[in-house]
Amino acid sequence: MGIPLLIHEQNAVLGRVNRAFATKAAIVASGFARLDRLPGGANHQPIGNPVRAPIAAMRDLPFPTMDDDLTVFITGGSQGARILGEAIPLAIANHIPAPLRARLKIVQQVRDEQLEQVRAIYDTVAVNAVLQPFFSDMPKQLAAAHLVIARSGAGTVSEIAAVGRPSILIPLKIAMDNHQEANAEGLVEAGGADMLLEDNLYPNLLGELIALRLNDRNDLAVRAAAAKALGNVRAAQDLADLAESVATR
Repeated sequence: MGIPLLIHEQNAVLGRVNRAFATKAAIVASGFARLDRLPGGANHQPIGNPVRAPIAAMRDLPFPTMDDDLTVFITGGSQGARILGEAIPLAIANHIPAPLRARLKIVQQVRDEQLEQVRAIYDTVAVNAVLQPFFSDMPKQLAAAHLVIARSGAGTVSEIAAVGRPSILIPLKIAMDNHQEANAEGLVEAGGADMLLEDNLYPNLLGELIALRLNDRNDLAVRAAAAKALGNVRAAQDLADLAESVATR
């Protein structure tokens, strides 16, 4: 019918349906500069992933001071992640030096069925922990964090970058075309994040990495700035502009 097509791929790997239509699209916009599985001849324009206005509003807040509590925000996606609820509390309770552990404030998304178990682990070592199955105030929690531990879905990575917070990203192993690992690699290469694969998610390795990052305030601030440099809070406007340009050609 001659109607122009604009594709926006949120992940760093082009999905199968988008792959099928990419060469027929006027533009294939993407959430990341990297876009694997892009067919030859497609018109690719990286613009970033749109983020919610409340997330964008946190971008200008400075990195939190590190004089008192150190806040670690842990999120596992909309339904939480069982493996994060199992490994992270053990890492913090058993593999972080006591003086550092005493300064921690843990804010963690935990599945309903894991709440009691996770709370018991933190209580055993007197860690200050706020545990909930879901956080409706994600912008506030991201802004308050000194370190974020999360999956690397496209939305999560884009929001971390938009606010500008250092992170440890744990890609979902079963994600199609391993796209969560690809999503994380841009932040890792820029120096804004560490990536720990599920196969290496041992409490001792994770605890040592958390301690390494939180013990160096200058490095954390540098990592926060590196993450923020990749964030784009104008992606929604840029995508709308692209849509208008395609529609009026």
